[in-house]
Amino acid sequence: MTENISVDSTINDTPSIKKNQAFLQCQKLINRYVITVGRTQKKIFESCYDSPDSENFVKDDFFNMSRIDEHCSLCIHFAKSFERSAICLEELIKAWTNLIQSLQQDYNPKTREAIQASHSLVNFIIGFCLLEAKYRLEDWQLLGIFLEKEKPNIKKAPFTAGYLLILECFELVYLFHTATDADKQILIADEVLAKLAEICKDDRRTFLYTQSKSILRSVLVLSSRLPNSDIKKYNDPIYQREMEVSHATSILRSYDSDYLKGNFSPIQNKMKSSDAFLKSCMAFVDYMEISMSYCWDCWDVGLLREAESSSIALWRNNLIFGNAYWTLRSLSFLFFLKSSNTYDSHLVEKVAQCLQALLTPATSSSNYYLLTPKRNIRPSVFRRGSAVDDSFDLGASVSDNNFEDEFLAQEMSSMSIYKGTIKERKHFNLEMHVSDCSCFFCVNRISNWAMALELDRLTLLFRRNTPMQFELFRNTLNNNYIQKTEKENHLAQRSVNSAHKQKEFKTPFLNGIINFDQTEDLLPAIKLTDNQFIPPLLINYLLRAISQSFVERSEEMLWDRNVLEDKNILDEAMKLFKQSSCKITNRAIWLLLRHFARVQLSGDKFLSTNCSPTKINAAHRDLSDYGNLFFREWRQRCAHFLIRNRYTQFMRTYTYNNMPHEYAWTVAFYHIESMTPSMRQLARTLLLRKKAHKIRTDSKDTNQQQDLCLNNPAHTFTFKNIDHFKSLIERLPPEITFVNISLDEENVLWMTRCHAANEPTIIRLCKLERDDPMLARMSEILESSDLSVRKSLYVPQDPDEKSDNEIERDKEHSLISPEIPAKKQTEQELQKAKEFWGERKKLDEQLKVLIGDLQHKWLGAAAPLLLPPAVDVEDNQRVVTRLMGLGVFSFPTLTLLLQLYHFISEEDWIKLSELLRANETQSNRTIAHSTMSRIAQIIKQGSIKSTRKCYTLLVVPPALSHLPWECLPIFDQSPYVMRLPSFHIFEYLCTLEQEIKEIPKMVDGRNSFYILNPSGDLANTQKRITDFVGQFNWTGLIGEVPTRDQIRLALTESELFLYIGHGSGGRYWRSTVRETDCNAVSILMGCSSIKIHDEGPGFDGRSALYEYLIARCPCVVGCLWMVTDGEIDRFFMALMEYCFMESPKSDSKSKNKKMISSKSQPNVQETQNNSIKTESFKLFTEAIVKARLSCKLPYLTGASVVAYGLPVAAAMDAILKMNV
Repeated sequence: MTENISVDSTINDTPSIKKNQAFLQCQKLINRYVITVGRTQKKIFESCYDSPDSENFVKDDFFNMSRIDEHCSLCIHFAKSFERSAICLEELIKAWTNLIQSLQQDYNPKTREAIQASHSLVNFIIGFCLLEAKYRLEDWQLLGIFLEKEKPNIKKAPFTAGYLLILECFELVYLFHTATDADKQILIADEVLAKLAEICKDDRRTFLYTQSKSILRSVLVLSSRLPNSDIKKYNDPIYQREMEVSHATSILRSYDSDYLKGNFSPIQNKMKSSDAFLKSCMAFVDYMEISMSYCWDCWDVGLLREAESSSIALWRNNLIFGNAYWTLRSLSFLFFLKSSNTYDSHLVEKVAQCLQALLTPATSSSNYYLLTPKRNIRPSVFRRGSAVDDSFDLGASVSDNNFEDEFLAQEMSSMSIYKGTIKERKHFNLEMHVSDCSCFFCVNRISNWAMALELDRLTLLFRRNTPMQFELFRNTLNNNYIQKTEKENHLAQRSVNSAHKQKEFKTPFLNGIINFDQTEDLLPAIKLTDNQFIPPLLINYLLRAISQSFVERSEEMLWDRNVLEDKNILDEAMKLFKQSSCKITNRAIWLLLRHFARVQLSGDKFLSTNCSPTKINAAHRDLSDYGNLFFREWRQRCAHFLIRNRYTQFMRTYTYNNMPHEYAWTVAFYHIESMTPSMRQLARTLLLRKKAHKIRTDSKDTNQQQDLCLNNPAHTFTFKNIDHFKSLIERLPPEITFVNISLDEENVLWMTRCHAANEPTIIRLCKLERDDPMLARMSEILESSDLSVRKSLYVPQDPDEKSDNEIERDKEHSLISPEIPAKKQTEQELQKAKEFWGERKKLDEQLKVLIGDLQHKWLGAAAPLLLPPAVDVEDNQRVVTRLMGLGVFSFPTLTLLLQLYHFISEEDWIKLSELLRANETQSNRTIAHSTMSRIAQIIKQGSIKSTRKCYTLLVVPPALSHLPWECLPIFDQSPYVMRLPSFHIFEYLCTLEQEIKEIPKMVDGRNSFYILNPSGDLANTQKRITDFVGQFNWTGLIGEVPTRDQIRLALTESELFLYIGHGSGGRYWRSTVRETDCNAVSILMGCSSIKIHDEGPGFDGRSALYEYLIARCPCVVGCLWMVTDGEIDRFFMALMEYCFMESPKSDSKSKNKKMISSKSQPNVQETQNNSIKTESFKLFTEAIVKARLSCKLPYLTGASVVAYGLPVAAAMDAILKMNV
């Protein structure tokens, strides 16, 4: 590097500047800064790429958090690279100020020219400050002043069209943020939309035009958060944010392509021009800010996977780039993310180790640590009960059984793999820094409020938001940042500096990492003046800390708080919102805190069921005004609050006959709208991504490009209002009954039953205990099942099984020792087999008993409501008229009892009638037995039973998705059960807005594609299934990993997709499924292939299932937990035989079966005259029930297989030919 930086010629050609000592000092300091930063960057880059292994890790495997040693090593090298590199920019700023003052003292034409020339130096200084996050210009009043001063210049000097466009866009941004009401903001948003369409139509790809798009999209993100915003007009906010990130990425790439590629990006290369350098720094900061906003937006709606991948990418890029603040901020966010949900929660300690490595003190603190309290990560709804909870230690058994791939091990397990139980978890810690520590972070904390704020927040995260640390954090922000903010200081900077210089901080570093236990002299509450500017980041962190503390307290009841104190905190938060410039940006927190402020406290939980009508109506307005937004925490809490209060209000005030008829529809609307908001958000976003990709690849037409820019969603995955919900239910085919099982904050189980011919029925089933016995038993069964499989390297043959077709394992999987004689080997093998199968059959019987108890204890008399109607009301009007004449039941209840009578015993029918009567009236009077017998007799003699097959579409919450609901005894009467994540997914799959043409959906089995054993380690399964599928002449791959194109083609062109291997196969094709328009019914025969991995309360979990349904897969069949390969192979073959083989009805077990081959072309007339009578179709759900019976363990294996999606059926070959 040269001794002096290259500066503008206007400076070098000015003698008064060249001889000025202040200028020379300023230039010297800039040179020193650049040299120091450049050396630091070089050290960091060399440590990242010091070997081929390191380079491969950074570029290809950085996202693999199991390689924690490499991550920590990079963080340590990063911290060491900054030793002795701390430079005080305040000194540089002071030097530049002295330069201007010295020139102004001797003012003349030459010095005026020198002053103007020296202003270019400030570009470098501002660029340095932006890179280190020292200054953040986010004040809309300041923007207004700039725009006002710039207007006269437009008339005086010619400007480029791009610059004028930028000014116009900023003018719209300013008007939007300073508008006083939502109506004005909507009008401005319409102008923004029109301007964006105009820019997209122009399609110039210059820097300024791209930046204009980014600016306008930032407004549209916020426009979608206005009350009653039209999501189809302003688009999905997450998708808009992704497009904003894309524009910011393009701009940054044009200035610094090395940064995004992970290449060496030294600061020296950017110093050739002060203007270019400043623009490059602005592009970098814009990209980082927008990317972090995207991470927080994803967190608010529950898209943890997207937030995680984005934060890891930022962490990696900033490590290589050598930016300390953004490295800390992205890693801090990742730590927050991992510590706030239960998915992969064992990685929290690994991220904590990286933070410890990054913040290693320069001076030893005698091993004093900020200890993490022994408080669990925010738990699942049930600490022990949920079988998908991270509370089961599989320990070394994973590696003992050759499950080396951690991803595979977790995918296959019935339980989420976790290194150590909750009680035994090693609590991570952070080493304290002494008060005079000279590490980079300690030094920069003094002069950089943003760095200090990030470290303060990190302390709060490490202390897991405990009451004491929350109070310390809150008071630190109030006193050291907010109250000291001055009107004229828009950056909240000087007050922090002066506070440090005057040693006003009581805790010397990180505001709690040293002496975190000190609690003396707690600071007073916040006091605000009307005109203060407070940085939005500071407000965001404070309000998120407040909301998180209330969320955790309301669920765990850990804090014994004073009601008045809580009210003061909430009032403080709402006052901050009113005073801040980021109300719409923090809409998710605003809504959640409004909810907490609205509800009354019951003990220490926000679960009031007796609020005033004013508060109930206000909550309903919030849900109505912001119903298009999937803010998961607020949405679910608000809906559950309304459900409890509406239900209580109805039960206390009305009987069914005099209540408003909208009650049932209103409460059902709340229940269904509360389900799986994160999954619906993901579906909406992915659909827009696919639509944009299709427009890009299919057309270069200008109008098409404009459509790409706007790209409005075809499906919003929400109801417009209650009337819209009602119209969709009434459009349901008569064969479909929709049953929604939901679980509220209070752990109350609810059932909502919807059918086109009835008003919704809402039943409050029961309240589950936190350690519910049913869930504990299910968890223990699955744990024992997993262990029984993992303890053995093979599944032995059942010694009692005499079938010639018994499945045996490969020789290499045998546990027989060569040192034992052959006879003893056989005895040993048989004994192990007997013990193995004995244990598993015992578990199978336990699961059978558990399923019966589940129906009895949780559902009770309401269990028949899971069934579809057995009669059509239209065919039984005479019976309805007679029963209405008795005046015992309301019409909806009477209709329901009529529809279900033929499915259940008279005793169960009477219990159901009593339950329904109690659900609609306050009367406790029982109905006379003679009256009930008379009603039953009228139905029995006069009703006409329907002959068509009807289906139950069942929605269960993710926390209870591991339970085998389909095997409840009540479904013996009608086994046609399909699961769905929510009603909105059903509406999306079949488009209820239009007429449904086909239920069930027909599948031509001849058009199939299979993938068998892509991992190559299931030799027996490969042999069995290869021989079996060979009978059908299907196309497929055996023992090889498919390409993305092969997967894409199989899902879009085939009608049946079969996967037989480990897990769901997602480890091979990753995101390919979500990118397709899936046409194929997908059968995933692998352990836990469609298990929903728990992420904690308020989240929808992760599952390969979601990928298929979002891709519009008609039906997905898979396993909920771990199964043995021999058993699941047996199940699969039975399923295929039932669906795609013809057999005489008189002998269903006959081996005289006729294949439906892809190459067979039977004559239609011959088929009609054949003595073998065939049905027109065979239901997959019915085939699943039949296949369960083929298993040795019909519950432990058979009950694990369930189907999600629409009812589908295998169309018989002859029938297909007739329809051609």
